[in-house]
Amino acid sequence: EATQRERDGVAAELAALREGQGGLEREAAEAEALRAERAALSEELAAAKAASEAARAKAAEEAYNAVRALTEELASARAASQSARSAQEAAERAAAEAEACVQQVKDGAKQRAEEALRQRTLSLAEATAA
Repeated sequence: EATQRERDGVAAELAALREGQGGLEREAAEAEALRAERAALSEELAAAKAASEAARAKAAEEAYNAVRALTEELASARAASQSARSAQEAAERAAAEAEACVQQVKDGAKQRAEEALRQRTLSLAEATAA
C-alpha cells in the first residue's frame, strides 16, 4: 500500500510535470510568435523610416529646385528692370536732346525772321526816303 501511494505520488508528480511542460511549451510558442511579430514590426518600421527619408529627400530637392528657379527668375526680372530703366533714361535723354534741338531750330527761325523783318524795314525805310 505504501508503494502504491508512492507510485500514485510519483504518477501525480509526473502528470504535473507534463502539464507544466505543456504550459511551458505554450508559453514558448507564444514567445516565439511575439518575437516573429516584433521582427515583422521592426521591418515595417525600417521600411517606413526609409520611405520617410526618401520622401524628405525628394521634398528637399524639389524645394531647392523651386528656390533656384525663383532665384533665376528674380535675377532675370532684375536684369529686365535694369534694362527698362536704362532704356527709359536713354529715351528721356533723347527727348531732352530733341526738345533742345527743336528749341534751337525755333530760335534760329525766330532770329532769321527778325533779321528778315529788320532788312525789310530798312529796305522800306530806304525806299520811302528816296
